Amino acid sequence: MSTLEDLDRAHLLHPITEFRVQEKKGPRIVEGGKGIRIETADGRSLIDSLSGLWNIVVGHGRTEIADAVSEQMRRIAYYPSFWDFSNEPAIRLAERLTRRMPAGREIDRFLFTSGGSEANETNFRIARAYQAVKGRPERRKILSRSSSYHGITRGAGSATRIPAYHI
Repeated sequence: MSTLEDLDRAHLLHPITEFRVQEKKGPRIVEGGKGIRIETADGRSLIDSLSGLWNIVVGHGRTEIADAVSEQMRRIAYYPSFWDFSNEPAIRLAERLTRRMPAGREIDRFLFTSGGSEANETNFRIARAYQAVKGRPERRKILSRSSSYHGITRGAGSATRIPAYHI
């Protein structure tokens, strides 16, 4: 039977990876986590300073969140808001976020995405659509700061200003 490292090398692609180094070293396999720490297959306990690529901001092993997710997934696992579709959890969360906005901020609409790259791609499209509606379709450039990271999709990746990500 193949090891997890062998299976990883044979079947997974790792974005933002030096492939030759990855091939020699193999993957760092994460087996679990609790709070701010992750445990690797070789027995190390590390602080998850990237928060699972900024997706696990509440910490690992939060059973109350797992219970809420499990309850929701028994009803419906996921459904996008494309066209005129919606769902109660998205509606309730959008309304709750509206109430939590600071005074004077007139943010009252939200679009939920499944990750940061998708969120950035969507924001680029919204900004360009806004300029087109305002009669300025030539305003299409996206500016980003030096050493900024925006994701791995085409648009988000092109706005990423880290040279090693553009090989």
